Amino acid sequence: MKFKRAFGSKCFFAFIVRTAVLIFVSLLSPTVGYAESIRVAIFERQLGVTIFAPGGVLLKEPGGPSWRQYTSEAKISPISGGIRVNTHQYSVQVLTIRGKTGTLKVNDLWVRGSVKIIKRHGRFLVVNNLDIEEYLVGVLLGEIPSAWPLESLKVQAIASRTYALYQRSRERYEHYDLVATTLDQVFTGALSPNPTAFERRSRAKVVRAVNATRGQFMTFNGQPILAAFHSTAAGQTEDALQVWLEDIPYLTGVACPWDYQSKFYDWTREIQITTLEQRLRNHGHRVGVVASITPMVMTRSDRVGSLRILHSNGELIIRGESFRKAVGYTALLSTNFEIEHFGKNIVFRGKGAGHGVGLCQWGAKELAESGFNMHSILQYYYPGVSIQRLRR
Repeated sequence: MKFKRAFGSKCFFAFIVRTAVLIFVSLLSPTVGYAESIRVAIFERQLGVTIFAPGGVLLKEPGGPSWRQYTSEAKISPISGGIRVNTHQYSVQVLTIRGKTGTLKVNDLWVRGSVKIIKRHGRFLVVNNLDIEEYLVGVLLGEIPSAWPLESLKVQAIASRTYALYQRSRERYEHYDLVATTLDQVFTGALSPNPTAFERRSRAKVVRAVNATRGQFMTFNGQPILAAFHSTAAGQTEDALQVWLEDIPYLTGVACPWDYQSKFYDWTREIQITTLEQRLRNHGHRVGVVASITPMVMTRSDRVGSLRILHSNGELIIRGESFRKAVGYTALLSTNFEIEHFGKNIVFRGKGAGHGVGLCQWGAKELAESGFNMHSILQYYYPGVSIQRLRR
C-alpha cells in the first residue's frame, strides 16, 4: 500500500486507523442548532445584472406583500434613488429574486435558492441565499476533482461545510457569510438545464458525497473550526501560527508524505525582477531596485518564514506569506521555495501548493485510495476535533 511505502510500518498503519476511528466514533455528537442556509456573495461591484429563469422570474421588494412576476428574463440596472428592472422602476436599494421553478441564471452562473440584489455606491452586490447542502455541491465541484475517490470527496464535504459554518459564525460581513472565490471557497453554482454527460456524472458523484456526510461538521470546544485546506503539502503541513500569526491547536503541522503524485509537488516559476519590484510596491512596500533576496528564517515544515530583500532604497524584512501574497499566488505556489537563479529574471524552485495549513487535498486522496475512511483522515489533519451534525 502507498501508506506502507511512506511509513514502512504496518503497526503504525494499524495504530493510526484504529485510534482515529475510535476517537471519531466516541466523539460523534447527535445534533446542534445551526440554521441550514448560507449567504454567498456571487458577484460584487456589478454595473448591471441579468437574471434568467425558465419558468419566470419572481421579484419582491423589502416588506412587499407579494411577488411580482416577470417573463423569463430581468435586466437590472441602477438608477437615481433606486433600481430598474426592465422598464419598471423601484425606489428601493434591495430586491429579492427567485426562479419560479427553483433555478435561475445570474449573469453566467446558474444557482438555486434566492438572490438578493443590493445597490451600493451605484453598483450591485449579488448574494445567493441557499441551502448549505446545495452550496456544498457547487463548492466541491470547484475545489476538488470529482474523479477522485468518493471517500476523499466526503472529507472535502465535511471540511467545506465546517469552513462555511465557521465563517458564518464570525459575522464578518453585513449582507453575506462568504464569497464564491478562492478568498473563501470556489462556488460553481447549480447544474444548468442542459448539462453535458460529464457534468451530470460529476455532479451525481459529488451529491453522493454530500448526502453521505449530510449535516456533519467539525468542532473544537463545541464551536465550528476554521477548517483550512490546501492542495499539496509536499512533505509537511504548516502551523497556523506561521501563516496567520495565531496559535490554533487543531491547525498544527503534521507529516504528509503521500501527495507526491500531485502535479504541484515540484514546480518552477520565473518572474521578471521589474515585475516583482512593482508587485511589492503595489502592496505597500517601498522598494527600489532589488539587489538580492535571501531567505532568513525557515519554518519547521521547511517553508520560508521570512526574507531579507536588499534594494536601492535600503532593506526590507518581509514574512514569507506576505512576500508570496505580494508576488502572486500563481507566481509562487507556496512558501516552500528556493531561489535557483537571480538576475533580470528570478527563477523560483519550490514544492507544494497553497498555504499548507490544515487538510492537504492530495494527501487525503492518497489516504482514501489506501483504504482510510473520512473520519480518520480528518482526525489526522485536524488533531483533537469532534464531529457534530446540523439539526434538520
